[in-house]
This record gives sequence, structure tokens and C-alpha cells, in this order.
Amino acid sequence: MSLPDPAFWRGRRVLVTGATGFKGAWLSLWLTRMGAVVTGYAHAPRDDGIYAASGIAPRLTPVLADIRHDAVLRQCMHLMRPEVVFHLAGAGTNAPAAELYEVNTLGTVKLLEEARRARSVRAAVIVTSDAVYDAAGGVFDENGHLGGRGPYGASKAAMELAVAAFRAHIGADHRLKIATARTSCAIGGGDWTADRLTPDAMRAFTAGNPFQVRTPDAEGQWLYVLDALAGYLTLAERLHDDPDAGTAWNFGGSEPTTVSALADMLVDAWNADDWREPRAAWEPTYNGAPAPAIILDSSRAGRILDWAPRYTLDRAAAAAVAWHAAQAHGEHMADVSGHMLDDYLES
Repeated sequence: MSLPDPAFWRGRRVLVTGATGFKGAWLSLWLTRMGAVVTGYAHAPRDDGIYAASGIAPRLTPVLADIRHDAVLRQCMHLMRPEVVFHLAGAGTNAPAAELYEVNTLGTVKLLEEARRARSVRAAVIVTSDAVYDAAGGVFDENGHLGGRGPYGASKAAMELAVAAFRAHIGADHRLKIATARTSCAIGGGDWTADRLTPDAMRAFTAGNPFQVRTPDAEGQWLYVLDALAGYLTLAERLHDDPDAGTAWNFGGSEPTTVSALADMLVDAWNADDWREPRAAWEPTYNGAPAPAIILDSSRAGRILDWAPRYTLDRAAAAAVAWHAAQAHGEHMADVSGHMLDDYLES
């Protein structure tokens, strides 16, 4: 698997929306370590997330604003003159339906319009989700039927449709090239998102509370956060010079795995750290049958971008646990995060 080229990013002006979030912060850290000039457009960070804990703020220019504020977006584009945009800002699964469409769909449209206006932007990678695909589940390549499961999935599918329409509107000869990245659920250190398996486990382990798994028999794909970001960075490099890369791309994770199997990996990794014995309850706390799994076929990314996950799922789980255990121990998280990025690059 090829890795992002530091020479491409050195001195390049980059805008990362959602820079204070889980993936956005890791992406900002990686970009700044490669010498990119990063503007982080996002809401204020959590005190214990990767952005604040790892001291990323001094490495970039922060813009604390909402993605729906097109006037602020316009000013940011004008002043910072980004060449590459990574769009990771978005509302999560627990947000009200109206907010999901306003932030995820309309916010993306506003971002694209401001990127079109800004003469500096050459490439934009719009991060969506595996949730864009048909709610009935199955294995999907990039030509799979879009549908979405619930308002969240529908808002992400609408993002894809909006990007495709925008791309067609500006035409293939326009300097702005746009790709979407449909990604499996990412896991790693610094994620405290509500109602997600790994953050739920870390909250339980660090507090000494039982770790409850809502749908142990459900299946899905998970991907180490740095594997996902390697895909986005490699895609942006390709997109910058290859107009044919302006389309949708899948970045899928592990083979289909049950929630309980991943939970076991997290428990085993925490036990291996020998910090505090976790307690787990595998009894379902959700009434109803698990939703069918959505599995991404990433063979196109492998064939064209030479992308593939470098970390197995158990190794990704161990890395997530190691980051959170280090934070619970009071270690210096900037060093911890930097070492984890180095370990990934050397793996």
C-alpha cells in the first residue's frame, strides 16, 4: 500500500472542516507534520478529545464557525486561499432530522459553492459514510444503490447526490475537482462520540463501569482512523492532477465482524494494558433485530490508488485502547499521538 507523499503536502494550503472532531483532528495532525499550511474550520473542541488533548491548535489556523455560515466560509476561502479542501464537518446520528439535512446536505452545498468561487481551490474531498447505501444492506461498490438508513443515512446520501449534481453543473473542464469518500466506521484514539461502540467502551473502562453492548449480534465493518485518512490524503493527491478521480470512492475496513467480536478485542486490549479490569455485559440492550450490515467493496481504491488497510481490526482496537489508557494515566498526549502516527507510517 502506498502512503501519502510528504513532498506533495509540504507548504500546501489546506482547509479541513470538522478539524476539531475525531477524524478531522487526526487529519490536521498528519497534515501539519508533513508541512502543510492548515486552516481548521470547526466548532470548539471537547476538552478530552484528540484535538485538545494532543495540542493540535498551535499547529494550524483555527476558524471557529458553523459550516452553514456561508459568509464566514467565503471570507475564510478568500483570506486563507486553500488549494485542497477536506470536508469532514457534519452532524452525527443523534442530531434532529432537520439539523442533519441542514448541516450535512445544505452545509456541503454551501461549502462547494464557496470552493467554486475561490480561485485557489483545485481539489475537494467530501467525506460521507457507508450509510449512503441502501438500508437493506449488502455488499456495495461505488455503483451501488444509494438510499440511506434513517435521517442520518438519507442526509449523507443526499450529500452524494448534491456533489454529483454540482460536479456535473460546473463541468469536467472546471479547475475544481471533487471526490467523495464513503468510509466504514473509523476507530482510534481520541474519539468520544456518543453511542458508538469504541467510545462507549472507553467511557466504561476508564470509569470502572460495566461495558454494555446494545446489539452484540449485529455485523459491520470497522477501519482504523489512520487507514481512512491515508485514503483521503492519497485520493486528494490523485484528484489534484487527475480529473478522472473526481467521483465516489469506497474505503472499507475489516471483513464483516460482529459487534460482540469487536467488543471482545477492546476488552482484551484493555486487559493487556493491565490498568483496570473491565467488566462487560453482552446482553442486548436494544429491542429489535439488528440492521443488515452495509459492506464496502474497496477494490477500486486498491487498484487505482494502491490503498488498503494497514492495520487489522484487532490491531486497530489495541491502538484505540492504548491512546485512551495513556490519557487516563495522564501521559503527554501530543507525544502519544505523534508516536502512534509514526508507528502507523512505519508498519
